Amino acid sequence: MENIIVINNIEVEISKIYQQKTYYTLIEGTPGEELNDKILAEIKEQAKSIFNRDSFYVMDPRENADDNFPQNTIILELMVLNDLEDYSPLTVIFFQDKYAFPITAENIESIKEIPIGLLWSDNNLNSRKHLQ
Repeated sequence: MENIIVINNIEVEISKIYQQKTYYTLIEGTPGEELNDKILAEIKEQAKSIFNRDSFYVMDPRENADDNFPQNTIILELMVLNDLEDYSPLTVIFFQDKYAFPITAENIESIKEIPIGLLWSDNNLNSRKHLQ
């Protein structure tokens, strides 16, 4: 797996990756809406702690609130150099059944749909509507 993804003709580098089993804390039973919401909140807190950043882009695969997440949680740091040789990393959270790498084609396509402006350092958090 290459660590470069092209978004709108701009090369974006995967500079860091963290992954874990999504339901690693579930000892018995099955997940449901309440547990999934709790897990997603915990994953967001982990992303803040691991990548030392308060904002992130979440690719939530659930179509219905009670749908389960895929088996693995993956947190990436994406980075692009701008014209000023400055960078602005973006933390992305997504899920897939395969333990990364490789990142699934579906997730790569979703990453390519992230507005590239979220990676430029001159954007402030108020303009980052897609961030959670």
